[in-house]
Amino acid sequence: MPKYQTDVPYARCCGMHVNTCAKFVALIGIAICAICLINVFVPTISISLASLFFPPSTAIKYQIFVLIFINFIAFIMFMVNAFVLYGARREKACAFMPYLVVNGVWITFWLLLAVFLAYIGNFIPASVVDNLHRKDIKESTIRTSCNILAIVIFILNFIPAMFWLCVYRAYRYAKHAYGGNHHDSAALLR
Repeated sequence: MPKYQTDVPYARCCGMHVNTCAKFVALIGIAICAICLINVFVPTISISLASLFFPPSTAIKYQIFVLIFINFIAFIMFMVNAFVLYGARREKACAFMPYLVVNGVWITFWLLLAVFLAYIGNFIPASVVDNLHRKDIKESTIRTSCNILAIVIFILNFIPAMFWLCVYRAYRYAKHAYGGNHHDSAALLR
């Protein structure tokens, strides 16, 4: 295990060394994925998600699909976070790339979903609301719910973005502190 170099300008993140911060981020991600993989909260979540999009008679049929989808995403994220732990421990830049790519796509997806929900909340035609299978929902409720959900998604997306930046800084450290010209990359991070 190589010794940490702290003389490069980007060797610290959130008050700690970038590799320690990346390990912390990976351990948080692994803990969240482990909770999803052992299905502590997932059956309740899958029932409520399925009942939002499908009539109650078919919601149970889609519960299995939602469970499989959530477990698949949790497994992918578990593996990606395990690569971050490996990369931080061995200081190998290539091990950080799966996290950066997958979480970059994940963050972008949630931002696009927030924009879509804000658009729906502000510009949804009344005919769409009339065609819903649940007739007890008013148009104003849908508009308010979509706008609130877009704001919540946008705010909650800040946490994965900060985690992504911590792992990105560890990637840059591993890439340039051991074998690259760290002076050029340090100018990019200022």
